[in-house]
Amino acid sequence: MKLDIKAGYEKLLITIFFTLAASNLSAQVFDPVAWSFSIKKISQTDSELIFTANIEEGWHLYSQNIPAGGPVATSFKIAKGTGFFLIGKVIEPKSIEVFDKQFNMKINYFSNVAEFRQKVKILSGKPVEMK
Repeated sequence: MKLDIKAGYEKLLITIFFTLAASNLSAQVFDPVAWSFSIKKISQTDSELIFTANIEEGWHLYSQNIPAGGPVATSFKIAKGTGFFLIGKVIEPKSIEVFDKQFNMKINYFSNVAEFRQKVKILSGKPVEMK
């Protein structure tokens, strides 16, 4: 009886290839929102942080103002700094309001693009850094 080692390796390589391909497909992570950040100087001491969400077609981003028991709201965590302090809260643009049957409540969301703004007072004279 003669063993065909070459054929065995080919079957093994094909099996490994399809196993890796299948695991790669199931491990896809969807990231339908691309964020960009900028700073707009308003005065000598005040600036505005601008957070822009570019939302892929067919997807949406929930408002910051979602009732308890609803989907996960958009939120911002801005690290405290010694050279500035926040003025008010993050302002969001006008959202789309719909009744969501899944959550049995009215919810607000954004499509395409949403621009959020946070005013800051600069204390040290140094510009605010975005990371």
